[in-house]
Amino acid sequence: AKSANFVQDAVATLDRREAKASTSVWMDNKSNIYPEYYMHTFHYQNEGWFSPESASSYEMSTETLFVGRQDAMQRHSLVPFSRFMRGREERATKVLEVGCGTGRFHTYLRDSFPDIQSTAMDLSPFYLLEAKKNIAYWEQLRGGEAKGRTTLVQGNGEDMPFEEEEFDAVMSVYMFHEIPH
Repeated sequence: AKSANFVQDAVATLDRREAKASTSVWMDNKSNIYPEYYMHTFHYQNEGWFSPESASSYEMSTETLFVGRQDAMQRHSLVPFSRFMRGREERATKVLEVGCGTGRFHTYLRDSFPDIQSTAMDLSPFYLLEAKKNIAYWEQLRGGEAKGRTTLVQGNGEDMPFEEEEFDAVMSVYMFHEIPH
């Protein structure tokens, strides 16, 4: 089903791109939580970051885009973090992932360091719902004390709702390429 949804969305995305369709999204921004650039469909993607369909097809889309190498690319981020963690107590280490998307990388982070206290933050409520599912699935597989050590937060990476130096490490994998220069 995910493959069929991806193909259907990919064809529609290419059609929107070729037609130079509007990139506006349906969501209003009366609360001003979203930056102006976020109120558009990225790469003519279905509803940008503002739909469950977009969130559910994201992993298949990026895995295809990166020719099956997405997992390896994301896991590569764990190498410098592993160096950072040398000699540190996992349970006492607080980590923030900014722009967590569907939480896929976050499960890799927790798989390698199951006892860290982690926060996964994203601006899209729909992608956070996918992250919640992915993290819950990982916790179910892992079991035991790994449960409940991740907090999900909806927030803007450019104006984070945290105290100074609240985290020992802050990570971001794919967010920066979506922010205008």
